[in-house]
Amino acid sequence: MSTTEQRGWSVDAFKAFWSQPDPSLVPGALTDDVVGYWAGRNEPVRGRDAYTRCIAELVEALPDVRLEVAEQAESGEFTFIAGSCVPPEGTVRSSSAASTACASVALSWRRT
Repeated sequence: MSTTEQRGWSVDAFKAFWSQPDPSLVPGALTDDVVGYWAGRNEPVRGRDAYTRCIAELVEALPDVRLEVAEQAESGEFTFIAGSCVPPEGTVRSSSAASTACASVALSWRRT
């Protein structure tokens, strides 16, 4: 599948997903050639499986994590989201996902 195929992702879908995150829903929202830039990683995460694993690790490390949209912008076919997450106190488990991913989030994608 290419990035030009529509997956139905939107700011509202982002909000809904992170209000009750379920990693099993992630693959259906991604293309095979997704590239993710994660805080604390030297290299981008490439591909649907690797990106889904990152989300699953974050949710496992922080089961009560919720993300909120702090800012968003749209220009033509492109959308950008900047958000932040603050896990409830006492829920952080030992994980690189927890220590690096829960400060801020920035996502962008192209609508088709």
